[in-house]
Order: sequence, then structure tokens, then C-alpha cells
Amino acid sequence: MLSPQDNQICFATPQGWIFILHGAAPWETWLWHPVTEETIPLPPIRDDHYVPTNCTCYLTHSSAMYPDCAVVLLDVADPDMWFCRINGGSSREWAQHTYDVGEYTLPEGDGDCTSTPPTKRVIAGVVAALGGKLHFIFSESNQYKMGVVNLDFGTPAPTAELHTLEDVDAAITLPEGMCGGVTSLLESQGELFQVCVCFRGFDPNDVGAVLVLKMDFGHGRRWRRVHDIGDRVFMLAHGGNAVSCPASACNLQRNRVYFMKNFVEDDGDLCIYDLVEEVLEILVVHERDLTLARTKPYWIVPPTA
Repeated sequence: MLSPQDNQICFATPQGWIFILHGAAPWETWLWHPVTEETIPLPPIRDDHYVPTNCTCYLTHSSAMYPDCAVVLLDVADPDMWFCRINGGSSREWAQHTYDVGEYTLPEGDGDCTSTPPTKRVIAGVVAALGGKLHFIFSESNQYKMGVVNLDFGTPAPTAELHTLEDVDAAITLPEGMCGGVTSLLESQGELFQVCVCFRGFDPNDVGAVLVLKMDFGHGRRWRRVHDIGDRVFMLAHGGNAVSCPASACNLQRNRVYFMKNFVEDDGDLCIYDLVEEVLEILVVHERDLTLARTKPYWIVPPTA
């Protein structure tokens, strides 16, 4: 989100914090929470680090106060990331890493056997932080796999390492009659969840079901569907970013998944899915002709202690 008056670029995180870049190179950076108005200053980003405006942003722990918690920016167009430890005083610095999780090609057009030049895959879409590591889902050779990003701040220069969890089955099975969907990853109370909003046919305006699956790391290391998430709600946002928050503390009904039906274009429909009854409620929360030119709506939740 760009604010020309303040010359700021802002990125929301699943933990409720907003990461802000200000000015020109070297850019000032800090974290700000709109609920508590708390600010955490971060080191400046040097002018040899160009950070694009189309990034997703994550904290590596549920709480920014965790000693080795880091803020990570993932470019949605290119396989680049920037990261910095939040705590640690003057020893902190920003690092940049270019990763490689393979390539893909697309056909040139109908009836054309040629393909476009290979494009590098990016991991910015389906990512969640768990235990100080970023977990992500990607496809390779028509198989869905799970990868992990490890950040190391113990060396003179911070480093990032990506590897695949080879024994994890990251594939899910869609319900009968569903041919596609939009997937999000999120962490909640120390557990990793995947939420898939499923479409009838391939129509993103026709939501047929919402699946919630929990990663079982202890037995088979695979996704297992759940119908009860307790006193929690999951909130999905455009671009795969998703958050979890306590239902009763936020005056919300438990066991619900909230999301805007804006998968293709701006839409005023707020969808609320009841996981137990498997019923979808749709509310109109703003005028449909409202054009959100700069950013899609995102959720702001109370910080985790």
C-alpha cells in the first residue's frame, strides 16, 4: 500500500503488525501495530536493496517479542526475499536472498504447441510461519510439495536456506463436484493449517465448500481434514495471507472461516463459512462499485502476547 503524502510503503502481516518503509534509499523501516499503536524500529534498508511494492510480508513467530523473530518480505513476481531480525539492537541488518524452487512454462495460445520461456516459480502465495520457519507449498512435476525457509542470524552475514520436506504429502483431495479453489496457509496456536475455498466447476464466483486441514507432523506427515477449530476463527485475505484469532475475545462466532469473495474482481460480499454445519453465509459489507485501486482488504488482529 503506497501513501504518496507520506512517501511510505506499507505491508500487512498475519500477526497484525504493519511493516513500513519510509523515504528514499537508504529506507527507514519499522513495525507498527494499528490496534496498540506500538512501534518497533528496524535498521534502514541500504540503497543496494531494491524492495518492490508488490511483496507479501511475514513474521517468523506468532509474537514479535520472540527473541529470534524476523520480518520477511517475499517478492510476488520474482524469487527474491529480504529479511531482518526484529530484536537484537545494533547488530541487526537486512539481508537479501534469491532462491530457486524450479520453473514453469505456459502454452503460447490455442492450438499452439510452443511454450513461453521458462518462468521462475515464487513462494509468496501460500506461506505461513511456524516455529521460526516459513512453510510454503509449491508444485513440482505435477506434485504438491511442502518447503521450509530457515533463516540463520548466527553468521557474520544473515543467510537463508530453502529445503523440501520430502516425507510430507502436501496434496489435498477436493470434494465431489469441486474442480478448483484458492488455498491459504496459516499458523494457529502452534499448529499449521491449510484452508481451501473450493469452487464448483472452475467458477470463482460459485463457492461450493471450504476445507480446513491440519498438518499432522506426527503420524504420516500429511493433511487431515478437521471440522472443529475450537474457539477460533480463520480469516483469509487476498494473495494467500491468512490469520487466526480467538472468537470469543473478538465477539465472533467460533468455528468460522471469514473471507471476501474478491478472487477475480472487487466484490462487496463477505463470506462466513460454518465448519460444523458446512453452511455459507454471505453479507454485503460495502458498495460493489467501490474500487480498491491500491490494495485488497486485509485483516488486522490483536497482537499475540
